[in-house]
Amino acid sequence: MSEKHLVDQTPDEQLEREAYSEGVRQLLWKYQRLTPGFKVVDRSPTYAEDYASTRYCLAPLGVGWGVRLLWAIEAGCIPVLFSSQVAAWFEDAIDYGSFALRGLPKTALRTLPAVLEAVSLEQRAALQASLWRHRHLFLWRGGGFAYNMTLHELCWRARRRRAKVHCAALLPAEIASLVIPAAARSNGVGGREPRRARLGGP
Repeated sequence: MSEKHLVDQTPDEQLEREAYSEGVRQLLWKYQRLTPGFKVVDRSPTYAEDYASTRYCLAPLGVGWGVRLLWAIEAGCIPVLFSSQVAAWFEDAIDYGSFALRGLPKTALRTLPAVLEAVSLEQRAALQASLWRHRHLFLWRGGGFAYNMTLHELCWRARRRRAKVHCAALLPAEIASLVIPAAARSNGVGGREPRRARLGGP
């Protein structure tokens, strides 16, 4: 993060208006970089090991959603997502709330250790189990279904022009139950416009 030495002296309200990461990375650095049990760094030579050995992984965006959210999901690390104007990967198709802590206000960054400690063992186990069920939807390697999900989302967007297309046929049977049905979509035809979104692919 550039100009890290200025972050501590910058008011939270100003940091929250930052375009890059919508201020989340800056606030995280400001409040949690010295917190025991947290690892907040510019870069790490052991990313894979870090994610695989961590219970919760913050996945702040940059100028859009980057690979860190995908790394967390692939490693089986429960993603922590703060409120954003940018839609996450396949957000309207997948119930993120079943496997991630999402929609947290940025003010929670000040007390993030307490927020995470408040998650019960039962809640954490349920999030972890759901994460392992959903993770293959985000993987591009063998056994992953990110390609199918991307085609499905492109098809879903095409429904605004051609309402009779049948997107469900693009989903293998083994993942169909993990995708939100068309009738339940928040951005269905006639519904609200979706937020700025990333479809898929690193």
